[in-house]
Order: sequence, then structure tokens, then C-alpha cells
Amino acid sequence: MTWLVGFLFAVAILVPGAAVASPILGNYPDTSLSLSTDTTVTPDAAPVDTNGINVSTSTDFKGTLVADRVTGVLRVTDAHPAGTYTVTVTAFDRNGATASKTLTLTITTPVTCLPVSFASAVNYTTGSFPQSVAVGDFNGDGKQDLAVADVGSDVVAILLGDGAGNFNRYPRLFLAGDNAQFLAVGDFNGDGKQDLAVANRDAGTVSILLGKARGNFGLPAHFTGNLAPQSVAVGDFNGDSKQDLAVVQNSAPGSVSILLGDGRGKFGRPTNFSAGSNSGEIAVGDFNRDGKQDLAITSIFPNGLEILLGDGTGKFSAPTTLPTDFPDSVSVGDFNGDGKQDLVAANYGAPGTVSILLGDGAGNFSPATNITVDNYPNAVAVGDFNGDGKQDLAVANSTGRDNNASILLGDGTGNFGPPVSFRVGDYPGFIAVGDFNGDGTQDLAVANGSSDDVSILLRDCSAQ
Repeated sequence: MTWLVGFLFAVAILVPGAAVASPILGNYPDTSLSLSTDTTVTPDAAPVDTNGINVSTSTDFKGTLVADRVTGVLRVTDAHPAGTYTVTVTAFDRNGATASKTLTLTITTPVTCLPVSFASAVNYTTGSFPQSVAVGDFNGDGKQDLAVADVGSDVVAILLGDGAGNFNRYPRLFLAGDNAQFLAVGDFNGDGKQDLAVANRDAGTVSILLGKARGNFGLPAHFTGNLAPQSVAVGDFNGDSKQDLAVVQNSAPGSVSILLGDGRGKFGRPTNFSAGSNSGEIAVGDFNRDGKQDLAITSIFPNGLEILLGDGTGKFSAPTTLPTDFPDSVSVGDFNGDGKQDLVAANYGAPGTVSILLGDGAGNFSPATNITVDNYPNAVAVGDFNGDGKQDLAVANSTGRDNNASILLGDGTGNFGPPVSFRVGDYPGFIAVGDFNGDGTQDLAVANGSSDDVSILLRDCSAQ
């Protein structure tokens, strides 16, 4: 009888489709860190039978989370905004079995720093006509780096940071696609290295650049993005714990394409949902608090923000339009502190405005309240620049004469003070928030299209 048991055990191992052990993850300790800073979280045991790991949390979180599939170490980059988050680490084996662990990640408010001031911008050359910039840690050294999409040279420029606020003067260039318009950071193959998704407007594709050691990237893999991809965002739209892409088409009629990821760095064919014509940027949220990811998209026709509610299977509702004034950029925040997601749009015009739309947590929003900024605002980001625990705004304005980044301080009730502006390069088109010198206060990176550079503005508390 012993020989029969042994024989059956051997068959269970050798026969395809036989039951196998699920992956195993260690436990992760709860962790706290300062706003926009970085950390690593080490589990009490390395993963077992794990082919890939995905890390997720609520759509309120705007930093980057990845975990190494060999060691299980969780890397947190540019953690913001302040708050307490439940983070889920999910391991996959080759057969699709999963195991998950959770931890609590607390991001603390920075020290109060008034008045709001930044050191003079330091400009770093990129490729031709940089259109967007994202913060990451691409060489895994715990210091924040930048990735820049260069429309004019069809490349992604990587600027490695030294942790003291400086970046390498000669960027590393990696081929993307024709008219590399916009990029987003993710971990699409679950190996714990940060990857890039690049929307290539003229090529009609999204390029996936998988991260390698020491800040390098592999050759791009191109996936159909339909007509004219304008921007791209990372989410999990079908709830399988694998990262997907939402790609906005700058076309008429407009659409947003959903490309579902397989967790191994590849994506399926796009499924298209109606959106406004000549759409621009996209933001991922959970506007009705059902735990399923939704989308906010800027639109010119109709003129406003388009809201598409997700059903958690990768499908979205018909869009609902929230009127604004020719929006060019959109971000998600909580500007009145009620725990419900709000929206801010940068409205491209002269005079320029930003629109504040307060959410009710059921997927509806208040009529837009417009706040005047400088001429031709191209981009808006959310931060806490004075350390009072209330969300503020940073706006990139391409005024045509005194191009600048404006800071608008929030009062925590949904209102904002007048803009205070700081000079940047020529034709700023995108703005990102990080902590590039590790001092616990938020800094700015601004992509400047006409001067072919990125401006770094380090928060200056010396006047306090």
C-alpha cells in the first residue's frame, strides 16, 4: 500500500492541472512615514512559490507601491497625501493561485512651514518638448527619480536623483513611440521594479517599458491604444489585483480605452467606452465609494469633466458631464475634509482658472467653483505645502511671458487663497509633487515644453 501512496503523490506532481500549493507571503508590520517620503517594509518571511506580487490600496493614495517577488520587500515611493491606508500585498504563482497580506500605512503631515516659498528653479535638460513628468525610484536606492515623456524625440528621459535635491545632468534616454505624450508608473510584471506606460499620440499605441536593474529599462513593447492616445493612468479596473491601463483618446468622437493586464507585463486588446471629444488627461478615483475604480476625464466637447463609474469588471457607465471651462488637467483630492473625493481641474484660458468640484460620495459633484490663477494653466497637482494638514494646489501656468508654478493654499473647507507664483522654464505643461531632498516637505517638478527641460523647485523653509 505504501508504494501506491508514493505513486499517487508523484502523479499529483507530474500531471498538468493537478492541485499545487498556493503561494505563501510573510506578515508585514504596520508602518508610518512622512509626507512624500520613501521607505521599505520587510516581511517576517520571504515569499514561497511566488511568481509575481502586486500591491494596492485606495485610490486616495498617489504614491507608488511595489514589492520584490523574491524577498517580498515592499518599496513605498513619494507617499502622499497624508492619511491612513490599508495596503494589500497579493502574491501570484504560475497557475494563478493567490495569497494576500495587509498592513496599515500611515502618512504623517509635515512640519508647519510658513510662508510658502521655494528656492529658485534649477533646470535639467531632457529630450525635445517634454510633455509630462512622473516621480519614481527606478534604481531602487530609496531616492526619488524622475521619468519624463518627450513628445519631440519619442523617448522617455530618466533623471536619477541623489536624495539631496539634485539630478544627473545628462538623462538616460529610452525609446518609446511616435509622439511620446504622457507616462505613468506601475509594476506590470510584479517583479518589484518600477515600470512605465507611455501614451504615444501619433503611433496610436501604449509602450510598456519594464524596469531593469540600476535604473535601466527594456525595449518597449507596444500595445494598441486606438486612435490618438493623449494620456494614460494605472488602475485595477476588473478587481483581479493585476494592474490595468486606462488610455484617453484625443479624437472625435472621443473614448477611453481599457487595457486589462495579465500581471506578467502584457495587456489585452482595448475595450472602448465613450468620452468627450478632444479629451486630455485622466484621473482614477472611487467617487461613489463602492470599492470599484472610476474615471474623471477632461473634455473640450462637451466642455467639462466626464465622470465614468466603474462596475468592477472592467466596464464603465456612460459619461456624466460636469461643466467647467476648457479643462486641460484633472486631479483628485479631499478639499473639505469630509472623507469624500473631490476634483480640481485646470482650465486652459486667459485669464486661467481652476475649478473645484466637491463630491458627495455617491458619484455626484457640486457645480464648479472657479478660482483665478495666471494665464493658460496646463496642469494641476495636489499637495500640502504649508504643513497644516489641509490640501493645497500647485498649478503650472504657461503665461507666455512669466511662466510659473502657482501655489494656492486650502483652508480645509473647499476654499483656496490667492495664488503665489514661482518662475519655471518655458511653456510648463505638467507638474508633479515629491520630496527630492528628503527634508519632509513637498517639492515640485515641472516639465517645460519649449525650453526642453524640467524645473526642480525645492521647498524653502529658511524664511520661517
